[in-house]
Amino acid sequence: MATPHVAGVVSLLVGLFPDESPEWLVNRVLSTAKSLPDLAGKTSTGGMVDAFLAVNTPNAAGPRIIAASPTGDVETPADRVVLNFDRQIEANTFTADDVSIAGPAGPIIPAGVNRLTDFVFEVLFPLQTTLGAYSLNVGPEIEDSLGRLMDQDRDGITGESLDDRFNVVFRLVPPPEITTIDDGDS
Repeated sequence: MATPHVAGVVSLLVGLFPDESPEWLVNRVLSTAKSLPDLAGKTSTGGMVDAFLAVNTPNAAGPRIIAASPTGDVETPADRVVLNFDRQIEANTFTADDVSIAGPAGPIIPAGVNRLTDFVFEVLFPLQTTLGAYSLNVGPEIEDSLGRLMDQDRDGITGESLDDRFNVVFRLVPPPEITTIDDGDS
């Protein structure tokens, strides 16, 4: 059922922007999808088509990260963070040089960045087992498929060194203790 809805939104865009390329039209539909947590990992955008946003969003906005995993408390060692962008990213503009990581023992050198889809990337780093807080900063020199730099703060000014960086924090915590109950049958 999604196909006719998406085709309808593309038709609206063609009528409003007849000189834009097919790539621009597709990116516009994908980048204005409404993010829905229940669709994360189930669709390429983690959301559903939004005709209003596709038609009414200004063209100048750059890409931004809309979700990261892990976040919060994590009970297992970590060696990656998965990032979801709101639109298609030029993979060659997102490298380990765009990432800084700090952990409880100090800086961590990223091992690499893998493209999982045009919207989803994973940042790899050595396996971390030390309990404590980890902070990962990404950007802002990452470009979407139209060559626009990140605009994480959505102010229309792309590539700002501080304001357009994305930050995620997660904490490695000990797993909960398992207690056994003696029922007296032993």
